[in-house]
Parts: sequence; structure tokens; C-alpha cells
Amino acid sequence: MCEGEWSAIGKRCALAGVQRAREKEKTLKTWFETWLAAANVGNDDVLAEAAAVLPSQPSLSTRRFEIPNIRILPHLPMLTTLSMAAASIKPDMYPALIAEFEARWAEGVAQLAITRARL
Repeated sequence: MCEGEWSAIGKRCALAGVQRAREKEKTLKTWFETWLAAANVGNDDVLAEAAAVLPSQPSLSTRRFEIPNIRILPHLPMLTTLSMAAASIKPDMYPALIAEFEARWAEGVAQLAITRARL
């Protein structure tokens, strides 16, 4: 691994929860769309009956149900250990790599804090 790759790994580790939260949001939105579509299938007879009984009320078929904006709060990162033992990394490079990793980790955590505050 090159020196610059460690800094990229630091930020990726810090922001891993953001990507998972986005994936969960998409899954939940898809499920909600499917559920809403299934709820509207086969209701024509029921809607016609309801319109005949309660003509002053707007029929359910004319109502538009909108899917709410679904947001999931990303998890805070928790990294307990990280091993950087590789043949290509010399022990004298460890302090510089650790500093690089920590700087980008802190940058990623700060970006995550901004994202969480916005939600």
C-alpha cells in the first residue's frame, strides 16, 4: 500500500455507516412503494361503495399518497484495532502512516457529525 492509501482508508472507515444508512433508506423506500401499490390493488369495488355511501367525502382513489422522505441516522464509527503489518511497509514508516490515517479519520468523523446534525 502506498502512503496516500492509508489516509483514504481512514476516511472510508469513518464514513462506512453513511453508505449503509443510504442503502437501508433505499430498501425501506422500495418496500414502502411496494406496500402502497399492493394496498391500492383491488380496492376499486370498495372505493365505489364508499363513494356511493359517502358522496360528500373525497374518494380514496382521488387522494394522492406521497411517500415520506425516509432518512436513517448513520451509526457513529467504532474502530477498535487496525493492523498495518505488511511486507511492503517498513516499521519506520508507521508513525507517518498512523498520523495520515488519524487525520483522515478525524476528517471523516467531522463530516459524519455534520451529516448527523443536519438530520
